[in-house]
Amino acid sequence: GLPGSIVPTAGNPQSATVGTAFGLALAVIVRDAASNPVRDLPVVFTAPASGPTSRFRGSPADTVRTDSAGFAISSVPVADSMAGSYTVRASVEGLPTTASFSLTNLSGTLAHFAVGFGDGDPFAVRYAGIPFDLQLVALDRYDNIAGGFGGTAEISSNLVLSTGGGTTPSFSGGILGEYPVAVASSGTAILT
Repeated sequence: GLPGSIVPTAGNPQSATVGTAFGLALAVIVRDAASNPVRDLPVVFTAPASGPTSRFRGSPADTVRTDSAGFAISSVPVADSMAGSYTVRASVEGLPTTASFSLTNLSGTLAHFAVGFGDGDPFAVRYAGIPFDLQLVALDRYDNIAGGFGGTAEISSNLVLSTGGGTTPSFSGGILGEYPVAVASSGTAILT
């Protein structure tokens, strides 16, 4: 018969670290108006074209035919490089409703830090002995905030630091908001 419903049966919801495969393929069952399975019907699984998304064998869409029991199972999606949540939809021609899958790309582990200044001006003159605030953000290899990072960082400089040298307080959610630093003497300071 003609398709009357499409319902997710596996893979919803789930999460994976950016750049890795999800644990499960996405699966739906398609039935007609009398609840009988509809066989040999193309089902299109479609991920968002931009933003946090995933790919099926390198493509944003995967077309799979239903089996004799009305099931269609996608290839296993792979999270792209952007962290965040999104919806993958499964659809069949002639049916206005879709099946929705809630997927989340989780940030990866710490790869490096981004450093900024509390006043937002990276080129402003800083005066010797007067503290200024650093903002540190832990980032994964794709520059997503490494929200699971709760460790510390070591702050050092080519010049003597009168404030802020050594181990920082622990990060929270991958962020160390304002960390005061002061350089003891005049000159061009390189903070590491």
